[in-house]
Amino acid sequence: MSYIINYFKHEIAIYLVDENGEKKALKCKGEAVQTYCSKNFWQWFKDKINYENEALSFIVFSDEASFEIDETIAIATKNSLEALVKKGKIDVIENATVLTYPHIEDFKEIRVVLEEEERVEKREMPISEVTNLEDFFKQKTQGFNKR
Repeated sequence: MSYIINYFKHEIAIYLVDENGEKKALKCKGEAVQTYCSKNFWQWFKDKINYENEALSFIVFSDEASFEIDETIAIATKNSLEALVKKGKIDVIENATVLTYPHIEDFKEIRVVLEEEERVEKREMPISEVTNLEDFFKQKTQGFNKR
């Protein structure tokens, strides 16, 4: 099983990621984000997923490079999220420290290439060619953000 963890300012959110890159938040008392206490969080996590020593994969986005996965959790030999990263299906949080368990080689280089490809693919459509209302407002909003 594969998980993405967002850990910022001592608050944590964890998501189960399926093979298509769809994320499902693991909630504690109905909340996706909780205050992080390493002892309590990891025990809650293992209880929540009914952990039984299966090997897991993680991508962690954090404001602290020292964040660690609990040592009692088995880490997979290959990160099952790597294929999704290479396909551009994992959204990266800007200016975050990225930790991968197990390690994904060239994670940052893969993301840079994908971002450059996305920029090339995006072209602004003249407003007269916009075919639906959502695209019209998206383009207008992007125009305001550029100013």
